Amino acid sequence: MNNKNRSKFVKSVIPLIIIAGIFALNAVETRSTSDNDRNDIDMSYLLDCGYIRSNVANTIFHPNFVAFLSKRLNRYKLLNEHHVENAVKIWNGNIQDKRKIIHYQQDHFIRMATLSTTMDACEGDECMITEESLALLRHWMSDIMINVDQPAAIKPVTPAELKRFNIDNDNNIDEALKEIIKIPVGKQLLAYAIDNNVSIRSKHLHNRKGYFDCKHRSIIIDPTVSSYIFKLNCIIHELVHATNFDNDNSIIEETIAEIIGMQVQDNITDINIACSPYIVFIDRVLDPDYGNLPVSNNIYKYLMQAGIAVHIVNEERK
Repeated sequence: MNNKNRSKFVKSVIPLIIIAGIFALNAVETRSTSDNDRNDIDMSYLLDCGYIRSNVANTIFHPNFVAFLSKRLNRYKLLNEHHVENAVKIWNGNIQDKRKIIHYQQDHFIRMATLSTTMDACEGDECMITEESLALLRHWMSDIMINVDQPAAIKPVTPAELKRFNIDNDNNIDEALKEIIKIPVGKQLLAYAIDNNVSIRSKHLHNRKGYFDCKHRSIIIDPTVSSYIFKLNCIIHELVHATNFDNDNSIIEETIAEIIGMQVQDNITDINIACSPYIVFIDRVLDPDYGNLPVSNNIYKYLMQAGIAVHIVNEERK
C-alpha cells in the first residue's frame, strides 16, 4: 500500500474506532449501572392504592427509580435533563416486562427539580435535580403517623358547641361530627376549630368536595360529603386547613391534610382506604392546581399549636 492510500485508510478507520469506543463506553456504563446502582429494595408497594388514581408507576417518580437517581447523584452531584434521560434509558434496558418501563416527560423532570428551594423556578439548562429534591421524595416514602400530642389535653366538646359549629343545624353534618368526635385526632381538630370560631356549612359544589374559606373562617362541604361515611375524610381534611391562620397553602399542607383525613376515616369505618404518604405527596406534586403551590409552609407549626403531632417512621429509606 503506498503512502497516499495508507493515509486515506487511516483517515477512514479512525472515525470508526472513535464511534466503536463510544458504544463500548456506553455499554460499560449500562452494565455497571445495572449491577451496582439499581435499588436493591423494591418499594413498588408504595404505589398500591385504590383511592388515588394517579399513574406514578411509569414515571420518574416511581420510588425505585428515585432511589436509582439518588445513587446516580452520588456520581454526578447534580442531575441535569440529559442525566435523567440517560438514566431512564439505562433503567428501561434492564426491564423485562415492558409494561413497567419508565416514560420520560420533561414536565416531570422540571417538577422534580423544582422541589428544591434552589430550583423553585427553572427552565432549560438551568434545571438541576439536587440532593434536596431527592431527600424530600425519600422522606415521603416513610410511614407517617398522626396523633394527639401527649402534652395536649383532648378538649371536651359540648353539644352546644357542636350546634354552634354546625351553623345551619344540618342533620347530616351533625351525624358526621358525632362520628368524627369518636376519634381522638378528629376530636382534637374539631375542638380546636370550635375554639377559634370556625364554622361548617353545606353547599352544592358540583366538582368539589369542600374547601376552607379562610377569610370567613368557614368550612364549606358538598352535601354528598356529610351524607356518606366514606367521605368524612373530606371534613377532616378541611379541619386541618382550618388550623392554618395564614391565608396560604402548600403542597405539603395538602398532603398532610389528606393523610390525616384518610387515617381518621380508616379509624371511623375500620376499613383501610389510606394510601402511602408517598403516593399522596406525588399526586399533589403532579396535580395541575396543587403542583403550582409552594412546596412548604408553616402547617407543622400550626398543627402542633392545635395539639396534633406528626411522627415520621423509618425516615429516609435509601
